[in-house]
Amino acid sequence: MTLVHQRDETDAGTFRDVFEAQYHRPLRELVDPKHIVDLGSHAGYTLVDFADLYPTATITGAEMDFDNWVMAIKNTGRYGSRVRVDRRAIADHDGECAYVGVATNAYSVVEGVGTPCSTLDSFLAAWHVTAVDYLKIDVEGVEASILKGGGAWPQITRQVSVELHGEYGVMEAAADLNALGFAEVYGHPTHPSAVVAWR
Repeated sequence: MTLVHQRDETDAGTFRDVFEAQYHRPLRELVDPKHIVDLGSHAGYTLVDFADLYPTATITGAEMDFDNWVMAIKNTGRYGSRVRVDRRAIADHDGECAYVGVATNAYSVVEGVGTPCSTLDSFLAAWHVTAVDYLKIDVEGVEASILKGGGAWPQITRQVSVELHGEYGVMEAAADLNALGFAEVYGHPTHPSAVVAWR
């Protein structure tokens, strides 16, 4: 398998996280999943891994950075319509936003224009996703607003994994997931800044 990538250390680190550490994978087995949603798809490595692991699933990704999105499109082209990648930031509003950062795997959403953005509910509706077997959230600091903002998405999501950034810690994220109706919530066993939850 040949994947398109950037020639920098941050991209290499992301590649290792996906294919060696495998933090993005669900902790509980998915049996014939129909839909996986990947927020923060970077260059598409996680999308490729999900597509190979779960041939019954449609995988829908969101990536806000243009260069990363182009690579994700190239890396997932072999899967046809089973893998879709939207160039979009997931935020607390629909419209446009901006992002900042010096590393290709560590951008942060800020107020501004130039990048399409939407709430998680709007994103799922746009892609006609009505049930989510597994939701991966790695959105570089927007995770707090997603979990605290609520919406309809928790009711249609069976399993979720959230990578945390900044001051938003495991205990606070776990409490927010409990409030959203996820009955079982735990800190990730191998990633110190991630939390996982099931309905």
